[in-house]
Amino acid sequence: IAGLPTEHYRLTLDYDITLAFGNIPLTQTVHEVIDKWVTQAFGSVAETFLATGSIRTGNPDLDDLIATENTKIKGFALKQTTQVATTTRRSDVPGSKLSDVFRPTRTQIRELTITSIEAKAAVPPDLFVVPATFHKPDPLRDDSQKAPLQILSFTPSNGR
Repeated sequence: IAGLPTEHYRLTLDYDITLAFGNIPLTQTVHEVIDKWVTQAFGSVAETFLATGSIRTGNPDLDDLIATENTKIKGFALKQTTQVATTTRRSDVPGSKLSDVFRPTRTQIRELTITSIEAKAAVPPDLFVVPATFHKPDPLRDDSQKAPLQILSFTPSNGR
């Protein structure tokens, strides 16, 4: 791909997710297949700068797990296809028109292909210095990106 040697990896994820629509829970089974063709020609650029571009579900714990699995694939992705199939697990409600418009299985496919890429001259090391306090986040241990927990209390603020 783009004139560079590649290795192909496939990551398959299967999980169930339940969303609440008012009082109605909607459970979906998700089957996700990510195919990546990566090259080692650019060293660790993918791990250093591009590792945060994985899929987001909105569930921080699930997103952390997907990101962790996705970063196990080393190299710069020259091509990536992502296929996500969601199947709704529900029974039809007699007389409901939802069955006419709501398909039980939906499939989304995304594809990214780099057709041309080249290395540029090296940048002088003093042009960019990583701050001494910088640390690469560990998605399984670092909760700094998650929404803060706010505890509400019915105790009056004046202490009575």
